[in-house]
Amino acid sequence: MQLDVTPEALAAASGQVAALTGRLIGANAAHMVANATILPPGSDLASVRTAGSLQASGMAHQAAAAMGNFELASSSYGVGESGVSYATGEGQAVATYAAAGGL
Repeated sequence: MQLDVTPEALAAASGQVAALTGRLIGANAAHMVANATILPPGSDLASVRTAGSLQASGMAHQAAAAMGNFELASSSYGVGESGVSYATGEGQAVATYAAAGGL
């Protein structure tokens, strides 16, 4: 298996991951609003406890989703930095080769 790594491909991948992260953050925001609207259907103790339990589960999910979104955004940034690093390394290699009389 051959892996072709180019700065342009890494920049494109970084942009795609950033776009995915944005969509996930938007979806999680919509779910947070829906979670806030959970109300008990009645005033009995079981209904109130069930609604509270559902809201707590929703908040726990939102916390986990926020951590996942942060990690995804960090990976997008890391892929972008890798592209810049590859481009810088290529530039230095060309400069070294040219300085040695290779061109």
